[in-house]
Amino acid sequence: GIGDSSPGTYNSAFNSRTGASPGRSDQLNSLYVGATTVSIAQGQQWKFTKTGQPYLVDSSGAPVSAMDAAQEHAANNRVGMLTPPAELAKEYGQQIKQYFNFLNFVMVSNLIFVVIGLISWAPHASSIISKLNDEGVGPASSLVGIAQLDFFFLSSYQPSNDTNWTVMVTLAVLFFFLTPLLYLACCAYWFKDDHEFQYVGVSSMAAGGIPENSNEIEDNKRVTDGEATWRLVASYVMFAVCVGVPVVIMWAMLFVWLHRYMQDDYDSKLKKKFSNLEYLQTLLTALVGLTPTISNSIFEVLVDLLAGFEKHKHWDVYRRHRIAKKMIFRIVNIIALFSLRYYADVPWYTCVSSRIGYQVLVFLLLDITFNNLLEVMYPLIMKLVNKCIGASVGSESNEEAKPEFELTDEYFEVVFRQYIMYMSISVFPMITLLTLISNIVEYPIDKYRLIYICRKPRGYMAGGRKTIAFFFFVAAVAGLISFPSGPVWFAPPAGPYLCWPCDKYAKVTAQSGAVCLPSFEEVQCKDAGGNPLAVYQIRDQIELLKSTDETVKGAADAWFDANSHLFTSKRCGCRPCVNAISCSCSGPVLSNQCSSLSPFSCQAAGTIATGGEAACTPGAGQCAAGASCSSSVLYTQAQCATPRSSYAAIASRAHTATCVGGSNNGAACSDHEACPGGVCNTYCPVPPKAKEDTWPALTQCWNCPESETTGLVNPTVARTAWTKLNFCSKCIGPSCICDKDCNFEVPIKVDSIL
Repeated sequence: GIGDSSPGTYNSAFNSRTGASPGRSDQLNSLYVGATTVSIAQGQQWKFTKTGQPYLVDSSGAPVSAMDAAQEHAANNRVGMLTPPAELAKEYGQQIKQYFNFLNFVMVSNLIFVVIGLISWAPHASSIISKLNDEGVGPASSLVGIAQLDFFFLSSYQPSNDTNWTVMVTLAVLFFFLTPLLYLACCAYWFKDDHEFQYVGVSSMAAGGIPENSNEIEDNKRVTDGEATWRLVASYVMFAVCVGVPVVIMWAMLFVWLHRYMQDDYDSKLKKKFSNLEYLQTLLTALVGLTPTISNSIFEVLVDLLAGFEKHKHWDVYRRHRIAKKMIFRIVNIIALFSLRYYADVPWYTCVSSRIGYQVLVFLLLDITFNNLLEVMYPLIMKLVNKCIGASVGSESNEEAKPEFELTDEYFEVVFRQYIMYMSISVFPMITLLTLISNIVEYPIDKYRLIYICRKPRGYMAGGRKTIAFFFFVAAVAGLISFPSGPVWFAPPAGPYLCWPCDKYAKVTAQSGAVCLPSFEEVQCKDAGGNPLAVYQIRDQIELLKSTDETVKGAADAWFDANSHLFTSKRCGCRPCVNAISCSCSGPVLSNQCSSLSPFSCQAAGTIATGGEAACTPGAGQCAAGASCSSSVLYTQAQCATPRSSYAAIASRAHTATCVGGSNNGAACSDHEACPGGVCNTYCPVPPKAKEDTWPALTQCWNCPESETTGLVNPTVARTAWTKLNFCSKCIGPSCICDKDCNFEVPIKVDSIL
């Protein structure tokens, strides 16, 4: 039942009896399909491609050109890459013109999506880039790594941009569902398909389409209902296995490989091994992203085998089962990819929206590159191989040996890319621009394949524009519900699953009034009563949960129960799950302390600076004789001049503090007093003795390791914290991470950091 079939012929008597066009003079030699007339001459008959698409052959078995009769004399003209679609139609038929009209429609719709995306991203980019540069992590910095891309993603969106983001998502969702309707309208009133060539849209004789006897699969006529049933069941069991294989592969990469080596990856980053380019994370993201792409290509072969094994009796049923499998396979694998990515990252990363955005970017780039190379290079390679062994595959004299330009699959590929855009616009608004560019690239590549690689298209598009509109509708629904970035997952009561901005892109005010990351906006949290709630208050409650006093611990537990809405707050800084595993602040600069300190002070030659020297300006002659204006030890100890991006990412197991400068240069130290005339390069800016009162709550503004590890926290610390605080089920739900008997987790260690 797979491949070409010729089950029956048309004759003038039959056509005059069923579905003849009332508006044409050649009623006896035509078949009327809806608003479309497909001319049928005597002796012509329907055949079907391997994907079930119908086409006509003449009495000699040669395919009949799918073009208007008036245009047939113009066929066989020389065509090239600059030939417009209207001229291509003279050589390849009107269905090719319609396909390129479809690509034009998609590109215009993508342009509208770009405008919608800019509603939120343009104001965001205009303000966030300067903020990032001020903090030393923007495009103007010398950093190279995943974090450099965050200004594209929801992870760095500031609270003041919420309204723009909401408007963008709302308009995008509306346009998701308007797209199929607009396409139908364009086909009827702009492309004017009803007045030219339209597709065979009906398959049953009663509806005026392809007659029943021509829709039958000749080789499957003798298949009994019982055999057809068990074949269908067996086929879908095998299909379920096909769907599961890439899911298992992605799970193994993320939950076995990634989690098993997460602690080593964390330590390597802190020791400055591969910390800037982040090879491991980039490699893993690419491998996981390639899994669905490669699986989709392999399944293109398997789906035809499965649909053929089912032994359907009619081509329209064959087509429906084939395209349904392709839809389900791709959508399930994409949802699995991003769901596994989410739950693999949630245990160890403080900002998953950044991770999801990066995965979307990598996946789309790989998918576009892989598929275009496969479509263009594979036939050329096979042609070269066959030429070397003496075969003539791909030559003009062997037209049938060339690959098909299968219209149904071409439409499906483009709409699938739209689905990726639909599901991720909420976290990566400029994916709209990337999708537009990909379709602009698709246009000449498809034209090249049509002219130089593939055989002349034979099939009519069964179902026509209604089928394409249905593809758009399925893409819209799937994009809406795809976890975790589909718009529906940002809605209450369960959502949003993703939060923004990341801690490292949010201003934080400590209880003492010290300010961290002052360039960014401060997040506003509220308790169950709607009263303002500072981030440090949430952290205080977390600390109370660690108390050995059951009364104190119980009161804190009751507080979190009463404020359970914080666990699904859209602000990362308000979420207990984030605060339980992250540092109290990810910025080293205490604006209100550093602003009162001078970078330079007068220091007498041969003396050890104490930090109490008079402030000065180099070259101003403000110092007494014998003293020079040099760097202030106190200013250096406060690390006021050290940007967050330049901090030495240090953990207890990865760093031994030593004196920098002074009389004990290079010696081990634990505080600045051990380094006369220099600074102890401790991870946190420890205040000098006798300065604690004038330098309050300094430790609440330490630079966190996650600023150096793209949001990755210490896995051992994170897992232990959640287990002790009973946060596992509230933060990530039932998970192997929360199971002490789990085999695929980082080992539990008692770390000195705790």
